[in-house]
Amino acid sequence: MQHSTLFLLSLGLLLAASSGARSSPAPVVDTDGDSLERGRQYYATFHIVGVPVVGLMLWPTNNSCPPHLDVSWFGLHSQPLAFFPEDPAENIIREGNTLYAMFVEPTQCSESTVWKLGSNGTITTGGTSSSSSDFHKSRFAISKFGDEDEGYTFQYCPCSVGVNRPSCNAPCHEGLEVNSAREKLPLRLRVKGNGYPSGFFFQKVKDVTNLQLLMA
Repeated sequence: MQHSTLFLLSLGLLLAASSGARSSPAPVVDTDGDSLERGRQYYATFHIVGVPVVGLMLWPTNNSCPPHLDVSWFGLHSQPLAFFPEDPAENIIREGNTLYAMFVEPTQCSESTVWKLGSNGTITTGGTSSSSSDFHKSRFAISKFGDEDEGYTFQYCPCSVGVNRPSCNAPCHEGLEVNSAREKLPLRLRVKGNGYPSGFFFQKVKDVTNLQLLMA
């Protein structure tokens, strides 16, 4: 009887551990195959036919503040990003879990460089990294895009994912749309049936240590 009890207890612990492992989403990985880390600096790049490397940058809308997310063609003027999981105990960026994204370099504007959903689905800055509210416009997530080698996509998530917040359960929205024409147009959330999200890859900014930022 004692052996049976020990066996059942061991089996239960094994199943619980297995279930816990399955519930943890896969880490987002960079071009070196390493997990993305909280506060580390990365370039987010993608590819368009005829353009070897395309990155992300900040661009002022009509020379006004705050600047919005835009495309850096051929990788010129690409600006580094840092990501911060909404879960304060998590130091790895995981697929589908909500995070705050920010450009590292300061701007001439008074607003923060934290991403925020702007008008008409555009992605702008001036966001918040506070998790005090159930619903706000600065939560994003990184999810797999297409097949294994097609990179990742950014999604806007009005509610937390990977953080227990039962009072808010709205789903995440479609990925970022990238305009293939070389125009200075803000990146925006994809409208279903119109445009397309792009697969992004993350490249470490070499010789730069993790940001020791207080995200408040």
